[in-house]
Amino acid sequence: MKPTEGRVHKKRVAADVDLSKFSDIFGIGPSNRTSSTTTSVSRGYLVFECPFCYETLIPPYPEELEKAVKAVKDKKIAYEQDQRKMYEERICQEKAEGRVFIEPFMMHDDGLLEEDKKMICKTHKRELELKPRAREKGYPETIDFDKLASRIIAFKDDLLVIIDGKAESGFALEAKRVIDQVGANKARDTTEMMNQFEATLPGYYGMKGAEKIMETLCQLFLDKELTKQKCWPLKPVEYIQQVLVPECGVRLIQQDMGVESDKAKEIMKESVEYSLY
Repeated sequence: MKPTEGRVHKKRVAADVDLSKFSDIFGIGPSNRTSSTTTSVSRGYLVFECPFCYETLIPPYPEELEKAVKAVKDKKIAYEQDQRKMYEERICQEKAEGRVFIEPFMMHDDGLLEEDKKMICKTHKRELELKPRAREKGYPETIDFDKLASRIIAFKDDLLVIIDGKAESGFALEAKRVIDQVGANKARDTTEMMNQFEATLPGYYGMKGAEKIMETLCQLFLDKELTKQKCWPLKPVEYIQQVLVPECGVRLIQQDMGVESDKAKEIMKESVEYSLY
């Protein structure tokens, strides 16, 4: 649903842009808003309205957002050109048939697919909100996934202590608590598994990191030290995903950020949103 007339919408600005300057110079405010995807501001300055959430985005944009905005604009232009061509062909036919009243050209939609709208929305949220916030918190901006396996292997002795029950894991306790509370079958239904998956993601390492960690851990422990008895009531693969993957995530973040375990767990939890984008 498009915003109602006169509604004030939050402006989203790149981290190095002072919005107040634009307000003074260009008079940006509620009266300047339109429901179109691209909005002209005085002196030819252009802002972009997200077609999914309708937030106004003011340039300059980070490189990835710039590319995404251009891709959306190009699709809109191509769609309008196609619509105009079809209109002109129809008008020629109607004139040839002697039609007196010719319907004016009108665009009834912007030609963007729902996935296009979601893409640009996710991109501006990531580039203008999450990445600046991540930089403020000191999260790594790049991760060398090629070195991840060797880093995980270095945790083997620590993880064996947990597997052998010589050290307590909060993640293992939580997984067992869920099974005790809802039962093994319920704990393995789709909804509960999705909840567990997100809760045990290794923070800003994201799904890609989780997959790499999982792959390495399976090679290290599956069908070896990780017996059914040691995993119970979890299955071995569940134990790796719900216990060992987040344990590795905590240790990786400790190394990255130079923090203690409790702080690393806090970072892992709060940085999941960053990783999902």
